[in-house]
Amino acid sequence: MNRQALRAAARKRLDDIAQPYGWPDDELNRWLDEAVREASLRAGLTVATTAIPCRAGVASYSLPYRVRYVLDAWWTRQVSPATPRAPLERVDRDAFDVWARPTTNLADPTRYLIAGRTIRLHPTPKDAGYLEMRGRLVPPPMESDDDEPDISPYLHEHLVEWVMYQAGLKRDVDYNLPDPLAHEAIFARYFGPRPSELTLQGWLEYGATDTVIPNAWRYGR
Repeated sequence: MNRQALRAAARKRLDDIAQPYGWPDDELNRWLDEAVREASLRAGLTVATTAIPCRAGVASYSLPYRVRYVLDAWWTRQVSPATPRAPLERVDRDAFDVWARPTTNLADPTRYLIAGRTIRLHPTPKDAGYLEMRGRLVPPPMESDDDEPDISPYLHEHLVEWVMYQAGLKRDVDYNLPDPLAHEAIFARYFGPRPSELTLQGWLEYGATDTVIPNAWRYGR
């Protein structure tokens, strides 16, 4: 379903099919984009690969804003002699501090640490290259009515529940929906509960998808 079809489905559910609309198009479009982000965040639906160009002698880089969770990472040296893509090992802060001494060690990276929104490589790259990551990303917004959500098509119709939820929260004497939380509960039944930002940050830094930090990450894999 493209954005136009999703918006029409939402209007049918809202009984808002005659102009002037109670909920304008731009409002429904915004809630549809929000629904896609929420669905992807809760269920880990948008998995893609992104890359960061790295400079010689620089070990720390900001993660792209769309990256919410890193599944795998690789290093590729781009100068002659170029190297094949090599997997990087994720470590935690304690292990990284041990392996990172001395800091003057320059070579092809073999490990990485995520702290906050920063990814650090060890050893520090001796040459320029690329840090490639496969991860769960924030899906892009739909720019036109022909665009489709960046999740599996069989899930598209369930995005309308989030629109119903947001529409019900809007305070308007002429357009009022009872029990909007029921629609959020249905949405959560399909896509799962929303993890807190603190939990998401813990997952990003430690590579786990629960609230407990496993010992395996405490000492490296």
